[in-house]
Parts: sequence; structure tokens; C-alpha cells
Amino acid sequence: MTPEILQVGSINATGKRYTHHYDIWVVNLLQEYGTVCELRGVITGGPAYTPPAEGWVNGNLYTRTTEEFGIVSVDESLRNQLSMLPFDQGTQMLKKTHHRFLAMKQNTKLPVLPVHSDVERKHFSMLMQDSTLLTASGKVKYIQVAKQWNQAAIERPELFYKVIKPGKQHITHQI
Repeated sequence: MTPEILQVGSINATGKRYTHHYDIWVVNLLQEYGTVCELRGVITGGPAYTPPAEGWVNGNLYTRTTEEFGIVSVDESLRNQLSMLPFDQGTQMLKKTHHRFLAMKQNTKLPVLPVHSDVERKHFSMLMQDSTLLTASGKVKYIQVAKQWNQAAIERPELFYKVIKPGKQHITHQI
């Protein structure tokens, strides 16, 4: 009678079986325990636990940062200047709002996004045909365009808030 070898793991894109655990936290923990045991001499003669891939980065070995980055909160003065309403937890929960998390981090009723959909491109074209939004020399009055856009965005759910070029003076802190 010969013992049968149990084959476990799914075949991955390289054609080899994945023989490690699928939960990252378990892989990290096993790597830590293997390293500690090897350092203390508990494991001798054999290798400590090896991670599933060469160059594996064990996130448990790093200190969490308190640094915040990514989404910029819109300053109150800019919100007021461009006719944007502040984020309101109560009303935001009453209806399903697209990009609620983004709006909450930006501290605006609607998220501030670039012109990105066909509906928004059409709305922009319509605004650019309004002669009251142009100076006598034909230059765009960007603040008035943004104000008018943001007022329309409150009534039309397919539109999102817009800002003029964000300057450092309007950034209160990053989130």
C-alpha cells in the first residue's frame, strides 16, 4: 500500500498550484511567527515560513501613519462664493446620494467632480452659449459659470458640483 499525496490549492495563471492561505492576515501572521521562532532558535535546520510570493510585503510590520491625503475638503469661503451647500448628514441619509462618501469628505452637499458625463458636457455647452457669462472681450466669467452650474446641480441629480481652479487658499486640510 502506497500513501497517496493530497493535492490542495487551485491552479493559478502560471499553471502552478497555490499552496498558501487565502487570507492575507493569516499569511502575515504565519510569516511573523516563523521569523520569531527562527530568531529564538525554536526552528533549526529548516527554513522559517516562506510567504506565498517572493517580495511579499507583510503589512503588519509597518507602523500606521496618521497622515491623511487624497480628498481635499472644500473651504467654507469657496463653498459660499460658488453657491455650494455644506454636507448635511441628516438629509444625505434620507435619499440615496451618488458618491456620498466623497461629498462627506469634501464637506459639500454634492461631490465636486470634473465634467465627466454626456449630460454634463451638454450642460456645459449650454452655459457657454449664455452671453451673460462672458465678458465684453469674450472671456468666460468662471465664478459666475460655477455658481450657475452649482445652483442647477441642486435641482438636477445628474449634475455634480464644479469649482474653478482650486488654489491653495481654499484648501483647509486634506482628508
